[in-house]
Amino acid sequence: MDTSRAINLFIGGISIPLPCFFPSISSVKTNLSPLEYLRLLLALKQPHFLISAYDIYKSDINSQKKFSALLKKASSVNTVVLLDSGNYEKYWKADPSWTPNHFASVLKSHTFQLAFSFDEKDSPSSKSRIISSVEAGVLRDQHWSKGATIAPIVHAPAPLL
Repeated sequence: MDTSRAINLFIGGISIPLPCFFPSISSVKTNLSPLEYLRLLLALKQPHFLISAYDIYKSDINSQKKFSALLKKASSVNTVVLLDSGNYEKYWKADPSWTPNHFASVLKSHTFQLAFSFDEKDSPSSKSRIISSVEAGVLRDQHWSKGATIAPIVHAPAPLL
């Protein structure tokens, strides 16, 4: 059995050396707007970053168009965009209105290579139900993702970990 560690992560035909760090763009606990952070990371030629679907969706229509153009630009220069499900922002902003359907609208309309699946913080209490829930969520999100990779986020009670 080969126990060697991978030295690269391949996403959308782009190789990222491991270990790696994805700077994150979020409206939570920040000094700049998500759009300003996106512009900054592109200006710095950051090779990969994470951006919250929540912030894209919740922005005004003009900002959404700017996000779309900048994310396309990022892709055109082989920057890997990791789209986050937005549940971090949902939690910190106490916003119960954020749903998988809102996430799907961002998946359908923006350019990215990798996304975390829409995760539910309150997970079922059995392994089989957790597996079924995560699998269903990944398949749902994959349907809307235009061929990008969907990576699951799994929450479970401590005894099941």
